Amino acid sequence: MRVSQFLDSSIAPFDLGAFFSRYVIKDNSIVSVSSYRHHKENYVSNDEYNESLDKYERILNACSYHNLWYRKTSTNFVITLENDLGLNNEQFFTRLLQKIFLAPFFMDKDLSENKKMFLRGFFETRGSIDTSLSFLTLDYFYNSSLELKRIRYLIDNFNIPAQTINVNFRELQKQYTENINKRNAQFRINLYWYLRHIGLINPLKNA
Repeated sequence: MRVSQFLDSSIAPFDLGAFFSRYVIKDNSIVSVSSYRHHKENYVSNDEYNESLDKYERILNACSYHNLWYRKTSTNFVITLENDLGLNNEQFFTRLLQKIFLAPFFMDKDLSENKKMFLRGFFETRGSIDTSLSFLTLDYFYNSSLELKRIRYLIDNFNIPAQTINVNFRELQKQYTENINKRNAQFRINLYWYLRHIGLINPLKNA
């Protein structure tokens, strides 16, 4: 699909959430990526593992109006848009934000099913479950002004209680300051709240 078509067509809330969460512009394409995090050793056989990958692809496309998701690598699923408008990062974000603001579900006062699908696209396409602390987490590149805007719009417009979210600033942790293991900060949402009010699209999702 071309970027111009994406911006002019009816796009599933899930796909909008996935692009709102994160995208990469490279080689005249704008790409949203979902990484499959279930480990191969958790399965009885290779066939069972491969079936779980096929099932995840079916889940992604069941959430999409246009079957846009496909497997790019053994564990990465992507939507690739041809950047026929030649948009840069800021320009695409502005057009994407406009499309989200004009979507009918955006004006829903309650946490409607379409808003839930948007949030599933935002969190689950690149998030992982921290079972020890009961969070659904995703890397937070807050050095970008776009990332700051994403989080602000998410909190202000999608019925998420402020007390259910936090940012884990790994730069303040010993491993980071001592240059042992430098990892990105994390944006986290309370897993119990998410399961109760949103619900996971992938029953096999694991950290």
